[in-house]
Amino acid sequence: MESHQLTSMISMANQIAANLPHDQSQDECDKAVASHLQRFWSRGMKEQIRAHLAAGGEGLSEGAKRALALI
Repeated sequence: MESHQLTSMISMANQIAANLPHDQSQDECDKAVASHLQRFWSRGMKEQIRAHLAAGGEGLSEGAKRALALI
């Protein structure tokens, strides 16, 4: 069962992946999302969302999954 915090982080990661400029290659977009998450998310948030990704990443968009795999 997901916590409210994890549900919020999934939503935020998906929004970041969907809203960053997409006038670049997919690889550049993924790196931009990863950079944003690396700079603005706390260590605990990143650990929790990476653990969720490792467990299958239910609810994460493909773009968010690719970006999270980079951090």
